[in-house]
Amino acid sequence: MLPKRRQWIAVPGGSVTLGDKAGTHKVERFTISKYPITYAQFQAFIDDHGYGQDRWWQGLAKRFTEPGQASWPVAPHPRESVSWYEAIAFCRWLSDKLGQT
Repeated sequence: MLPKRRQWIAVPGGSVTLGDKAGTHKVERFTISKYPITYAQFQAFIDDHGYGQDRWWQGLAKRFTEPGQASWPVAPHPRESVSWYEAIAFCRWLSDKLGQT
């Protein structure tokens, strides 16, 4: 149950200025899902042994071996209780499944 191609929005590259004196940073072009990732979609990553495959976690400062407990494990609801590191691993996995970078 992966997000469909038509649900992706292209975000152009450019620069972004962050508050609190964090500076201005160059941002490369990327795509983002129009809708939140659902419990069922994230479950596909789990079922595909995403937590056990090193390639999705390569270079990350933290490595999780299993998902945390979701507060709302209902298929069409947004998946919550996911760390930034888990989100990066999921995005790498999803990009590979969709043939995107």
